[in-house]
Amino acid sequence: MIHLLLNEEFVTASIGEAVAEARNRMRWSIKDTAAHLNIGQRRYRRIEKGQEMPDTLTLANLVHVLGVDANRALGDQDELIQRVYQASVSERQRIAQLLNPPESGDEEMDT
Repeated sequence: MIHLLLNEEFVTASIGEAVAEARNRMRWSIKDTAAHLNIGQRRYRRIEKGQEMPDTLTLANLVHVLGVDANRALGDQDELIQRVYQASVSERQRIAQLLNPPESGDEEMDT
């Protein structure tokens, strides 16, 4: 059975490519881009080179500030669909949780 599809290296590289394209399209320097994102230049370079996976807040900022297409950033849709199709039920459930996190206040309170 083929297992987990959202290969972190694949996603990290896809995000880096999408970020680099967006930065170049906007004609921003690395220094300016990092400042707009409120992160260090070194960290930004690592994200753009696909060497570091951005945290959730940074990824949201990349989408908002640079206008990065989130679907593009996550990689080739056909490959992604194929990998999801081959995933186990538990892997599909985990992916659904990652892609559809509960909104603030929507979580059930354990009391």
